[in-house]
Amino acid sequence: MLFKTRASLCVLNKNVEIQVYPPRSSKVWSIAAHYRSGPEGESKSLLGKAVKFGGPWFYLAAFEDDEAVEAEIGQVMQIIANAYENSSPVCDLSQVGSSAAWRELSKNWTAIHWPADR
Repeated sequence: MLFKTRASLCVLNKNVEIQVYPPRSSKVWSIAAHYRSGPEGESKSLLGKAVKFGGPWFYLAAFEDDEAVEAEIGQVMQIIANAYENSSPVCDLSQVGSSAAWRELSKNWTAIHWPADR
């Protein structure tokens, strides 16, 4: 399935886990997809620090922390569930969340201004 977001396009097939992450240091909630198809584990670096490894992560949506964030996240998770249930080729998340939250999540991302669907 192709995920269309405010900042990217990504193709995610089988063995993907969709997770919600509350804000840590910033005030941004996010929904991310984690590939679970490869080996996962934990090791120690040369300095003795624990290092986890596994599949890559893909951000699907970002939300500013406010009183409506839980309802917004619930709606997006339902959009994703409906897309998988209906075997949709595209899950359009380009209008969910907020552009400001994407910028807060990573200064490297620029919002894409998608043309209106015809």
